[in-house]
Amino acid sequence: MAELMVERDQNAFHFLFMELLENVLKLAENPGRCGAYLTAQVRELVGVRTVALLQCVPDAPERGHDLVSICPERRRGEIPPESLEQLALLSLELEGPELWSPQGRMDRGSEVLTALGYGDSLILPLNVGSRRVGVLLLLGVMDRVGIQTIAASLERLATVLALIFRNAVLYRDLERAVVTRTHDLLWRAEVDRALAELYPCLISPDVDIEEVSNRILEGAMGLTGSAHGFVATIDPLTRTSVIHTFTSMLDSLWQGEEAGRRILFPPNRDGSYPALWGHSLNTKSPFFTNDPVGHPCAVGVPAGHIPLRHFLSVPVMLGDEVVAQISLANPGRDYTERDLESIGRVAKFFALAIQRMRSEEAILTLNAELERRVEERTTQLTVSNHELESFCYSVSHDLRAPLRHINSYGTILLEDYGHLLDDQGREHLARLQAATRRMGSIIDDLLTLSRVSRTELAEEPTDLSRLARDIIDSLRETEPGRRVDVTIEEGLAANGDHTLLPLLLQNLLQNAWKYTSRTEHAVIRFGRWHQEGEPVFCVSDNGAGFDMAHADKLFKPFQRLHAASEYEGTGVGLATAHRIVLRHGGRIWAESEPGKGATFCFTIPGIVPSCALS
Repeated sequence: MAELMVERDQNAFHFLFMELLENVLKLAENPGRCGAYLTAQVRELVGVRTVALLQCVPDAPERGHDLVSICPERRRGEIPPESLEQLALLSLELEGPELWSPQGRMDRGSEVLTALGYGDSLILPLNVGSRRVGVLLLLGVMDRVGIQTIAASLERLATVLALIFRNAVLYRDLERAVVTRTHDLLWRAEVDRALAELYPCLISPDVDIEEVSNRILEGAMGLTGSAHGFVATIDPLTRTSVIHTFTSMLDSLWQGEEAGRRILFPPNRDGSYPALWGHSLNTKSPFFTNDPVGHPCAVGVPAGHIPLRHFLSVPVMLGDEVVAQISLANPGRDYTERDLESIGRVAKFFALAIQRMRSEEAILTLNAELERRVEERTTQLTVSNHELESFCYSVSHDLRAPLRHINSYGTILLEDYGHLLDDQGREHLARLQAATRRMGSIIDDLLTLSRVSRTELAEEPTDLSRLARDIIDSLRETEPGRRVDVTIEEGLAANGDHTLLPLLLQNLLQNAWKYTSRTEHAVIRFGRWHQEGEPVFCVSDNGAGFDMAHADKLFKPFQRLHAASEYEGTGVGLATAHRIVLRHGGRIWAESEPGKGATFCFTIPGIVPSCALS
């Protein structure tokens, strides 16, 4: 009969336990309410004096527990928290539910239970896998009959409760992560907004360093909520700190030399900077302190200076050079690493602005120097041109007159006294006259070369094809007996000086005509091709040619690649052609092989519309 009664009580407990489990699951979203309901129901269902539910403190450096609920509630004030903590810590050694009975036990758990006035107590650890999340304490079990059945049922309940606690911790951590991430995104958006507002001022060429400094200080104070601050640049020569803008914190601080609204603070003799404000400049590293008085670099503040409760300073760097400084104070809270990061981003923008201003200043200085040098060079060239003109006049007048006299007297001697001379004497007079004529040609070519360098260009569309035909016609008239195959491409034009371009073609075509004089079937061509979209004009022939190893001598005055006895000339024609092309901003070069002719190519920048030649 007794066994039947026990079985019936067990069935009733099982039914009540299932109802308890169902209600616990309904309250799973609120661990606090769930714990309060559980402790009350377990106390009534099992018959114990006190039921306490404790949760492990997650991520704590040392193991600890929070009291989630206790029933009856008055026990919260009666049982010392440290006693509950001791029981919870002792339960960490358990792998499953265990009944502790102070009678006959001599361990720490029995001592705590005895001190609290409790007898038999059931301890149920709450585990998720191998991770402990809490403990359920049934203190003062009043009836041990069926306690094993109760323990087994509560163990299943403990598993569910452990999962509820674990999920609550995960959900809380997720919420914290979302909040942290949201705050971080909002902070970064605020920094980006502030930088975006600063950007137009920092890149504007119309804004000076004072205005930029004002905007930097306003932005930095706004980002950190600082009540005070200053912005300074470092003079690159003297390394003096030049404070451009500051708040009322410096109104009574006139330690440096005032220059307008600027305050100048020179460095120490060893190049370091004094006091707390100089620390970031000396270390080239940003820092903040929420205890300025206790900072190793603190030397106090002058009389009348505002009290410093918090201080932040960021050096502005260009490479390894400190070029400026942003310093802030007293935001009404502690400065944080986030403040340091935000002002660090502002400092990078400030560095770019300073670099831009330095570059602009360097360009202005360079332009002024270039203008000075151009004016100086122009003056020198003007003087040189005057001297050259005088020299050319001298050459033209003073050298030509003696040559004319020599040539004239030579002619008189030959005509009046030639019959008195033998053949050798007449040959000497003929050579004398030929030498004077050659000297006259050299003088003419030198004067032409000089005029090419001094002539002011009067550019206009020029029909090169027509010019080439006229030059060839003149050459044919001088040597009517020569048979030369000449091809001139139609429609060749360039934009250039109307007196120099004809001289250019004359020198190149005369050169081709001369060096094909010993070729049986002479061929001369004048045409055009394009190189990377640029027209290239070429005069080619199948004459004597030359060795490209000596090409560097081609365009130098009086440099000849053939003996004067083979081909006449002064050696100035190609030098003149070279100078004409350079005056027009073009290029000239030659390609050749000995005995296979030569090709001279040149460019004249500028496109000439076809209608301009009509």
